Amino acid sequence: MGRPYGKSDEVTYQGRRYICLFSHTSQARWAPGQAPTLWVMCSDALPWHMR
Repeated sequence: MGRPYGKSDEVTYQGRRYICLFSHTSQARWAPGQAPTLWVMCSDALPWHMR
């Protein structure tokens, strides 16, 4: 908790890759996979502007 993330930052969480949608500072309930307004799971099918 308390770690800053910037828009488009990529992280690996529980073996999956995610892209940050909005800059924020991490909170206990804002983990990738739990906060869909902050994170999107990466895939090869993502539009170019999301990479």
